[in-house]
Amino acid sequence: MYRAQIQNSSVSAFRSVIDWRNERDKWRIEVERVEQIRRDMKNKEQIKENKMDKDFEDTFIDNSFSSQPIE
Repeated sequence: MYRAQIQNSSVSAFRSVIDWRNERDKWRIEVERVEQIRRDMKNKEQIKENKMDKDFEDTFIDNSFSSQPIE
């Protein structure tokens, strides 16, 4: 009987470890997902800024060429 109790508590401890690892893995996956969303948002923002810079440069170049007298 004592051996059965030890065996049961070992199985229970093993299951607890497995449950803890599964829960840890779920959180790790969630953290990775959130980090990927943040990277994606940062990339979108960078692309938007680059487009705004390009649009500004294009407008500036267009205006500077149009203001020059034609010879």
